[in-house]
Amino acid sequence: MLRRKYSDDENSDDDIDVYAKDVRESLLEDDELTPIEEAFLAGYEDAV
Repeated sequence: MLRRKYSDDENSDDDIDVYAKDVRESLLEDDELTPIEEAFLAGYEDAV
């Protein structure tokens, strides 16, 4: 499957900043993110 690459100034509707804490919490509440995935992303946040 070919995907179009977006430049830095373009936004895709599919682009979600899952690294943002508030977005992660919303995804977790909506069951779109598993607790394991949330923990992984929290570990990323702690490392940065």
